[in-house]
Order: sequence, then C-alpha cells, then structure tokens
Amino acid sequence: MDNFSNFIHKFHLSPLPFEGNKFTWHNHSVKEHIDWVVSSASWSDLFPNASLHHLFFFGSDHRALKLILNNNGLNSHSRNGKRFHFENVWLENPDFFSVVQTAWDSGLSNQNALTPFHSFLSTQDLCISALKSWNKVSNYSIKSRISDLQKEIACLQDISIVDHESRFRVKCLQSELDALLYKEEVYWNSDGSDADAISLILDCLGPPLEEWDYAFLDEPFLLKEVRKALFNLSGDKAPGLDGLNAYFYQKNWSTLGVDFAKAVLSCLNNEGWIFYIC
Repeated sequence: MDNFSNFIHKFHLSPLPFEGNKFTWHNHSVKEHIDWVVSSASWSDLFPNASLHHLFFFGSDHRALKLILNNNGLNSHSRNGKRFHFENVWLENPDFFSVVQTAWDSGLSNQNALTPFHSFLSTQDLCISALKSWNKVSNYSIKSRISDLQKEIACLQDISIVDHESRFRVKCLQSELDALLYKEEVYWNSDGSDADAISLILDCLGPPLEEWDYAFLDEPFLLKEVRKALFNLSGDKAPGLDGLNAYFYQKNWSTLGVDFAKAVLSCLNNEGWIFYIC
C-alpha cells in the first residue's frame, strides 16, 4: 500500500470528482469507497470536460465506473427525443403482429393512388406510429424493465442498514436483471458467422463474365429473389434510418411481404428513385 501511495505522490496524481453514490464496494453489510480514478494535471488539461460516473453494481460487489471524456452534445441529443427503434423482444408478444396487421391494412386502404414504392414507405410510417403508441401503452420493452430493475436495486443497496429481507430482494432482482441483460445481448443473434459469408463470396469468384452472364444480369428481378435476399440478411444487424431491422420484415412477411417486394422491384426494374429514404 505504501508503494501505491508513493506512486500517486511521485507523479502528482489526484482523484477525479464523481457523480453518483460514493460507495463503490459492498459485501452486503459493509460499504466502502475503494475504487478511484486518478489523473495528472496534464491529463486534466487535455480533457477538461471529463466526468466520472458511479453506475450500478450489475451483479458484482464493485460498482461499474464510467468515464466520459467529453460531455458536449449529450444533453442536446437527449432533448431532441429518441429515434424509433424496433425491439426484437416485441416478437414474443402476440399482440405485436395484430398491431402490424391492423396498421398495415389501414395504411394500404389510403394509398391506392401512389406508386408501390411511395405507398410502401407511407404505410410503413403509419405502422411505425402505431407501434410507438402500442409500446407506450403496453410498455413491452426489455430496456424499460432493465432500467426499472437497476433503479430498484440501486435504491435497496443505498439503504444504510440492510436487513435479510432486503438482501434477499436484491438477490432476486439481480437474478431477473442478469437474465434480461443476457437475453438482450444474445436475442436473435445466432445466424452464423461473417467469416462463413466471406468464404462463400470468395468461393464464388471465378473467370470473367460471358455473354450469357450479361444477358442473365439484364433480366428483371423477381419477387422470390427479393424474398430470398431479405431472409438471407442477419435479422438484427444494421437497422435502417427508420429503426426497423430485417427481423421486422421477415417476421411480418405474411402481412407486408408482397408490398415490400413491389416497392423494391419498382426501384430495381423501373429505375425508381430511392433518395426518399436516404
């Protein structure tokens, strides 16, 4: 311990101020502040807006520490509101598919005069609005439940004197939280590796194209090809600007698949414009 103290003094290091509960370690009955972040004067000059946050324990006996080097823009971003984000866990709720079906049918009834591409985007916007309202009422959000559990656990852990009942409650809540965090991480993420896809592409490389190859490429795209391409996508990767990932379209193909394919084919085969979604 003396060596560590000498190291701190030798290099003129000082602890960063923090936000949150000061206790960073506990063994249920004893709490201590034993986790610190220290910096030099030159480092503080380099990152003058740095801030240290004491987060939750996340199942450990130590709190997680979060160091933000630059806070600029964080508050303004939150004021702008959250962008819509489709959550895969909604697929577990039977009501989700009814909401999509109803919204989609309602949107299509008002889009007869539009091109397939414009009709699809307009109907999809109505569907997104319906999902926002549905989620707000049902609160079927894994992220919301995780946040609620973290807050409840933090409140119980901040109590000065924790009795056996409170410790048992924390243990139960932590078990539920761990399960949700694991589920959020691995949900729908078992579709194979990118390395396999790369190998497949490399295996397909061959000699230059022949004339019949060019003729084949000039043929119009088909609905079945659009469907195959969609279902070959990894469902939870690279959601669009609208917040919808491939799982949304794959799992609702029976409702919107034909309209989706028509919209895509109108662009591919008829040289349609897609700048509306850029």
